[in-house]
Amino acid sequence: IVSIESSLLLAGAKNSGDLAAKFKKIMEEVYGSGDIILFFDEIHNLVAGVSGDSTDISGVYSILEPYLSTGKIQVISATNRETYRKYIEPNGAFARLFNIVDIEPSSAEETKNILKHLSFDIERFEKVVITHPAIKKIVKLSESLMQERVFPDKAVDALNRCVRSVSGGDKVVTAERSAQVISEMTHIPVASLSEEESQKILRLEEDMKRNVIGQDYAIEQVANALKRSRAGMRDEKKPIAGFLFVGSTGVGKTETAKTLAKIYFESEDRMIRLDMSEYQQVESLDKLIGTSDGSVKGILTEAVKANPFSVVLLDEIEKAHPQVLLVFLQVLDDGRLTDSSGMTVSFAHTIIIATSNVGTAQIQEIAQRGGSFLEMEEAALKKVREKFAPEFLNRFSDIIVFNPLTTEDIKKIAQILLRKVEKVALEKDVKVTFTDGLLSRLAKEGFSQEW
Repeated sequence: IVSIESSLLLAGAKNSGDLAAKFKKIMEEVYGSGDIILFFDEIHNLVAGVSGDSTDISGVYSILEPYLSTGKIQVISATNRETYRKYIEPNGAFARLFNIVDIEPSSAEETKNILKHLSFDIERFEKVVITHPAIKKIVKLSESLMQERVFPDKAVDALNRCVRSVSGGDKVVTAERSAQVISEMTHIPVASLSEEESQKILRLEEDMKRNVIGQDYAIEQVANALKRSRAGMRDEKKPIAGFLFVGSTGVGKTETAKTLAKIYFESEDRMIRLDMSEYQQVESLDKLIGTSDGSVKGILTEAVKANPFSVVLLDEIEKAHPQVLLVFLQVLDDGRLTDSSGMTVSFAHTIIIATSNVGTAQIQEIAQRGGSFLEMEEAALKKVREKFAPEFLNRFSDIIVFNPLTTEDIKKIAQILLRKVEKVALEKDVKVTFTDGLLSRLAKEGFSQEW
């Protein structure tokens, strides 16, 4: 079996004629010997190197084809799905010469066994100890947090990095050390990987109420739904939770999502925000998951691959096309989505939050005549049930109605914002203070039942 280094072939060739001559010579030798299996790794590089992005039949393909079609030469070539579709599939005559063999990634259990097997040699050569809990932790975390790569490659890489990290120290690869190394690889805080989720949820309600004003009821419902999810030993393949936030614009729906990202996932940056008004046509599905030819990457799938530990915020979900809603129904139900290149993206470490202004008119009308929040909630939920299909609404952990804010709530919000002004001014060596009169005036001028 002989491996052809396509990069070396390309490096020595001045033009496509040069490459063709070298190729012809190789194929004549192989054909003459009669006992060689040729292996082309990354075969797409040959055509890409010669013809750039062109999908026309290249000189390389036209040289290979006559030899391969005789059936007297054994050839194995390797590529990935995306490049196969881009460079090889369009060249129908060449593509037909090959049988397609899909090499699937190994399973988590198989990967665990591969790491155990590798550990014997690594321990002997590197003089380190690799614990069994470390192997389990590497497989679990790399599976859920390194979605752009596949098993066993990503787990082997993580194991090697763990070994290198202890080479000059205690010489023991532990589960804690593994979490720390994968934290550095994925840029996810190590505390998020090691701290008990239950402890975080117990503190969540209290922490969120300090940041979001006037929505204590909504925050209690979010915290209770997360507690229920935890207590029910949730299906770890599904999202942590899914919420539909309903209420007037400006009452704190997005702020609640942002605060949840900050407290639960430890950073406001861990929020993927999609404006669903941009997905009103069926064609906009391509924007979410990418095009079938791989020329356009999916915004949602790429964002979750890069940031699997996050809040996914779907703003104004009622504006999305019904076909787009079906995608999110699948995400809430299965906890995964397949992108255009055939790669499955896991949503198991995400919290899905959809916001909607459906029922706003009813909430405002009841608020203006001094009606109760219970009345507002019932009226808003009635409108939501009219707008969305039952199978979609049933996938959410909870549908939460946000109440309109009062003048007192606005005062508290103004106070928080003024503290930020004080902080910015102080950084410029200016001390600013504000009177209660100004606070009351700001709350009065900045308050609108509608907005």
